[in-house]
Amino acid sequence: MDPFYEDLKKLWMSVEYELNQAIKVKLDDPVFVESVKQWLQLFHVIVNLFQTLLVPQTTTLNE
Repeated sequence: MDPFYEDLKKLWMSVEYELNQAIKVKLDDPVFVESVKQWLQLFHVIVNLFQTLLVPQTTTLNE
């Protein structure tokens, strides 16, 4: 393999390792995990609200 691509591969592997380490540190933080869970629950509620509001309109349009 070309030395340039070898160096690029090594660089990417080190970047990937650093990203994985940063993610691992965040996932070990219970406050952060709880915060993400709450945001995901809020997002889920909003999506369900939009679905509920849009269902009557789609049935009316099909009639």
